[in-house]
Order: sequence, then C-alpha cells, then structure tokens
Amino acid sequence: MWGASEAVPCRQPAFGWQDLYRQEYPVLGKRWMANCEIPDLDLLPSRYGIGQIRFSAGLELSLLHLGLWGLSWLVRAGLPFNLPEMAGPLLAMSDWFNSLGSGDGGMHMIIEGADQDGEPVTRKWFIVARDGTGPHIPTIPAILLAERQARGERLAPGAHPCLGLVTLDDYLAELKPLGIEAFEA
Repeated sequence: MWGASEAVPCRQPAFGWQDLYRQEYPVLGKRWMANCEIPDLDLLPSRYGIGQIRFSAGLELSLLHLGLWGLSWLVRAGLPFNLPEMAGPLLAMSDWFNSLGSGDGGMHMIIEGADQDGEPVTRKWFIVARDGTGPHIPTIPAILLAERQARGERLAPGAHPCLGLVTLDDYLAELKPLGIEAFEA
C-alpha cells in the first residue's frame, strides 16, 4: 500500500524465484512471475513513501520458469546447489528452447493505495516490447542522461540512482521508435 505519509518502508523477506503467480499482459497473454532482487526494492520506498514493495521477473516459457522455481526450492532447502555457479550451463541449456518462444517481453507496475476519500484504488501500467527490443528498456535512462550531457547540461558527478532525473514522457518517447508500447489498465 502507498499514499499514507506515515508509511514506513517495509520489505518482506523473499526468496528468489519463489511466490509464483500468473500475470496477464496486454498483447502477450499470461506469464509466470516470481520474486527477483533489484536495487529498486531499496531505493523506491524511501523516495516515494511506499509501505510495501515487491519485484518479480518471469520467463516466457513456462517450462523454463517452473524449472527455475524448482531449482530455487533446492537452494531454499539449503542443499549445496550454487545457482550463480550454474548460470553458464543453465543459460546454455535454456538456449535449446529458443525456438519455442519469441523475442517478446514486458514489464508492469501495479500500485495499490487509497484515494482522497480513503477508497481503495489500483493502477496497472505495462510496457510491452516485441522482437527482442526488451533489453533496450533499462538502457534508456542512461541514453537520455548522456544526451543531456552532450548538449552541455551539467549533472551531479559520480555514480548514483537516476531517480527523478528522467521524465516518463521523455522515456516513452525514446522507446517509441523501437516499437515498445506502454498500456494503462
């Protein structure tokens, strides 16, 4: 939940590739999703007063996604199975299934809270990338900031999160030529 000024950032313990659920995407259909670790989980709550936050990732092919989910149980059970060490061989094995999938992917945000009258409200927002353009999505902020610097705009030096440095309109405009679309539901 978000929106309350007294919201205290809260991050529930989560196990990677666990807490499976199905997410419906515009155009893409349903995909399996599961817990994934990213810096946003630490950055966004304090910046926007978010009370609870979760990040999930999913693979297009159910077989591969459910396979990772199964492997995550081995790690959670404490068996001596080192997934980072196995990343190379697992990636090579996943390539065997490339012809069964597509280059289409997506991301989504679901925000739940209360409006001015205290009534519950949910907003859903999706980005859908086709034909292998998805890897461009996280690169856009760096491109926009580099373009601003090339035009002579001075930005704070050093490495830091780019929260608040890129507008949504600028971001979406940069995605448009790639055929990446945003949907609100």
